[in-house]
Amino acid sequence: MKKTLACLLCTALLCGLMGGAGAEAELKPFKVYGTLSSNFTQEEMLATPTYQALAEKFAAKGLKLDVTLVESSQYPVVLQSTIATGTLPDFFYTSGISNADLVNLIRTSKVMAIDDALQYSDGTAAAALGEGGYYHICYDKDAYEDGKLYYLGNVSSLPGVEDDVFGLSGTTANTYCMKIRQDWLDKLNLPMPTTLDEYLDTLIAFRENDANGNGIPDERMVIQTNTCNKTFGGYFDNGVAGWFGLANYVFQLNRETWQAEVPFLQEGFGDYIRFLQRCVDADVLYLSDNAGKNDKALSTLLAQNVVSSYFYYSNTDYYIDENQIYTVMPVMQGVEGIDPVMDGCRGYKAWNYWGFSSKADPQAVAAFLDVVTSLDYSIWFSFGTQYEVQDGIYVYTGSTDKDEYTATGLTKGSNLGTFVPTNTLTAVYANYKGENLIYDSYDAYLNSLYFNEIIKPTYKDYQVDNFEKWCKMAEELQLYNMNNDLSMILPMMSPEDAEIVGDYQNDLYTYMDELFSNLISGNWSLDDYDQYVKQMNGMGMEELREVYQNLYDKLPH
Repeated sequence: MKKTLACLLCTALLCGLMGGAGAEAELKPFKVYGTLSSNFTQEEMLATPTYQALAEKFAAKGLKLDVTLVESSQYPVVLQSTIATGTLPDFFYTSGISNADLVNLIRTSKVMAIDDALQYSDGTAAAALGEGGYYHICYDKDAYEDGKLYYLGNVSSLPGVEDDVFGLSGTTANTYCMKIRQDWLDKLNLPMPTTLDEYLDTLIAFRENDANGNGIPDERMVIQTNTCNKTFGGYFDNGVAGWFGLANYVFQLNRETWQAEVPFLQEGFGDYIRFLQRCVDADVLYLSDNAGKNDKALSTLLAQNVVSSYFYYSNTDYYIDENQIYTVMPVMQGVEGIDPVMDGCRGYKAWNYWGFSSKADPQAVAAFLDVVTSLDYSIWFSFGTQYEVQDGIYVYTGSTDKDEYTATGLTKGSNLGTFVPTNTLTAVYANYKGENLIYDSYDAYLNSLYFNEIIKPTYKDYQVDNFEKWCKMAEELQLYNMNNDLSMILPMMSPEDAEIVGDYQNDLYTYMDELFSNLISGNWSLDDYDQYVKQMNGMGMEELREVYQNLYDKLPH
């Protein structure tokens, strides 16, 4: 009843804001396709005050969104059907559409070149997408071979240290590293391990001495071990692989050499497998766990109090229990002569694709872009209408309780569903007491007023210590982006490249997972590794590496 009343009030509010049916009729309809959120039905979403605030922004540009939202699992089917009938909406989320199909939409003139609409911009989108603009990364990333931009990306300015500085610093989030149970070390009077042998001995000691006190020898490290083809946490993106100098994803960009790396071919791969085998044999790594850095299974295992060591943020924990204290471990050298590496936030991000129908009105497209590339829109996306500005920092003041915000409709724009692009440009419009939130080093961030007065007081003492340890290590060892570069920064492919990826990639990744699983379990021998490499090459590995290397070479560096 409460939600129904709120929806009716919101609908009445919208009519009042639009000045009745006559004023609404003057607005140009702009059809948008996207996916439903888990918070609202489409009808409920459209009636929220949060959506009304967005509708006002578009109305000011002469547009009225005609939104169609679909369950995410069904969305690719619906979109493909729409493409087949030649009735693309004015703006659409391309989720589930292959790179080859996206290229084909360009080649068959079904999507509009954004460049063709920018001449009608009021200056907002033209500046944001122009050289030096905060949306220009979309050109760096996604310009087609004719130099034009056909797909807009989601954009974030959170990351930024060192060579590609932009944003609220990579130190404010995504500080992933291996952590170990400090309270168990203290209980058994054990020192922090600093070598692989010491680490394994410590994990065994936890198990043999029943560190969790449940009478079962179930204490173990928990890392992902069953897939490489994830955008956020596969079996190379688990902390331990970095000790052996391995890239955290297949075809990942090495930021020093600017080469596409394949961990299976890197020098430390065999030693990495042998160490994991030792952990499995010692019963301190369960291949059945398969819990990556943000997998729901990780929370369950942490709640069972069996996790002796895992890969997560330095300054917080996936499962909050005051009796479980995890300390940042030193980055260990897995192989003599091979430097260990870490991953972190590297560079301004643009990910996923959004497109405009070639049949859309270019003036309406420009008006739409002027809204979604604006900083005012970014504020709406991150905070809705419920926020305060305190000493230059934007603070969300609305409810985070789902029952409450679904009843009132007052929430962040990001909670409404995926029908407009993600735009989180906080560092561009926020500051703290006049201090810019873009930092060029970890020390600059640690010494900033923002960290010491806003962030640090929210940490417990051991979390501050963990975070500072991570910063020192990252300053020296950070080499790879924490996300899979193939999804976060990869430029638009040529038709030929898209065909190669479509022909080879899925089967190659399937074989790689099979190979890794059989090696770590001991079913296949490392002695036959040359044969496995030949098999991967026969499945297009080198062709794919060449494709991705050529794409990385197109990025500014």
